[in-house]
Amino acid sequence: MGAVNESKLGTVRTLIQAAPDSAIRSLAQSLSGTMDGQEAMQLIRGMVTDEAGDRRSRDAVFAPIVPLFGPALQTGRALCFPSTALKRVWLGLKLEAPHETHEAIERARDNMLDTPAAIDLLDGLCRTAAAGLRAKANPEFAAVDAILTNMSPQSPEALAVCLELTPIARAALQRLPQWLGVLNDEKSAAARVAFKDAVDVSEDSGPRLLEILYAHLPEPRLILRLINALMHRPIDKYVANSELATFGERLMDDIDRRIEVVTGFSPDQGVEAAQAAASEARQAALQIAEFDEQVELSREGPWGRRIAGQKAAIAHAAEGWLKRIEAEMFAALPLHTAAKRRGVARGRPRLTSDPNEDQVARARALLAYMQAIRPCAERLGFTSAWAKAAETTEANLDAYAENLLEIVRAHDPDTDEDRARRYLEIAAELLALASDEKAAQIVRRRAAAA
Repeated sequence: MGAVNESKLGTVRTLIQAAPDSAIRSLAQSLSGTMDGQEAMQLIRGMVTDEAGDRRSRDAVFAPIVPLFGPALQTGRALCFPSTALKRVWLGLKLEAPHETHEAIERARDNMLDTPAAIDLLDGLCRTAAAGLRAKANPEFAAVDAILTNMSPQSPEALAVCLELTPIARAALQRLPQWLGVLNDEKSAAARVAFKDAVDVSEDSGPRLLEILYAHLPEPRLILRLINALMHRPIDKYVANSELATFGERLMDDIDRRIEVVTGFSPDQGVEAAQAAASEARQAALQIAEFDEQVELSREGPWGRRIAGQKAAIAHAAEGWLKRIEAEMFAALPLHTAAKRRGVARGRPRLTSDPNEDQVARARALLAYMQAIRPCAERLGFTSAWAKAAETTEANLDAYAENLLEIVRAHDPDTDEDRARRYLEIAAELLALASDEKAAQIVRRRAAAA
């Protein structure tokens, strides 16, 4: 790049300021090397570095509520603000409290934000931002108000309350790992004190504090542990009629969404779809387990009835496909008329035609499904069906492979040996899915030696 062009640099500066955080991080990393003799590039690198530092400072000041800005999680959030609002609140705060924001930027640059004085500074800035937003104290705060009002008339006040709650949430986030672990009276008392402090800010701020903490959880289902800490494993009827009911309802809605994937699965969709359906079932099982452990569910209770129905829906879908495995497997690996001995199909492999790739794909998908869904069988109540399907499948594949090996070893001129070996490889592949790769390798080694 040649001589510095101020107009172009101004355009670049505007683009940098408008870029999303991820783009700024990538730019800062890519421009971190030396650029001796490239004055314009050095200036651009300086702009990016300054912008990255400014955003780190902003995120430090508003850390507890930063996750509320941007798209909502799949399980939904009651509190969600556009990312542009966060940018303009920060700009408004710089205008309203220039000396304090400068000090925060300096402390962030020097990694000096964990002292009591620094925390007081950050918390004070959040309170100033709340007051400034309510008063529309400068053009930036007025712009935020307009952006949020366009969403809903209640959104500006909701954000102002979140800013007021930020000091309480900042302290609560320090103790969050304790509240998510094994509870005792001391930990529960601390959680209740934080909730009470939030209610002191405004009457309906208790749930808002939980919304802020919810946005920081690695798994949405863990919000039930916070509810347990506040309510001492409440009965479902009580919490379902409380101001915290929405958290459980959102989780159950998410379980319903996962059930749609589970029940909508078909082996025609292939292995990836099978594994995706099983993954949804596993996640639903984890969420259901959290309800079982954190809330006292009853069959007559509103949540207990719904959770019981959700368990049954997943178990019914899983058992249905587990029962289909044998038929699908022998459609892929056909036998002449076979009799069962101790639950295992005994018969000579039918080698009159080449393998049907569609049938093989269906069998492959169902066996992948069977293995992937195993971790949630006990939790959802279909352990017996899973164990029976797994045992029978492995025994049938072993018997089929053994019979094929005998045919290959015989070198009968009336038998298409190449076709027999193709079926043998399919049997080994399905055995790897039904059991493990070691079992498949044993079949392959025996086939190679035959």
